Amino acid sequence: MKIFAEQITREKALVYDLRAVLNDEQRYFIVKVSPAKRVAFLQAVEKDAGFRLEDYGDILYRGWDEPDADLKALLREQYGMYADQQANA
Repeated sequence: MKIFAEQITREKALVYDLRAVLNDEQRYFIVKVSPAKRVAFLQAVEKDAGFRLEDYGDILYRGWDEPDADLKALLREQYGMYADQQANA
């Protein structure tokens, strides 16, 4: 399983767009990490091994491939996510 995450919020909301390949299929998870668990979450991501997202915070959204345009727009409005992508569009 390959995992990578990127914090793409300009605020300190600790919301991450986490991508994983599970059974040869791309998945995404939008996760709001608990502030007290942020360091442990980032360490778990760096290990590139399986872990339970629920142990670090709340899964706000999940799906296949990548978030659609409507979800990205909602997350941009709520958390300031994907702002760079909007500027490049």
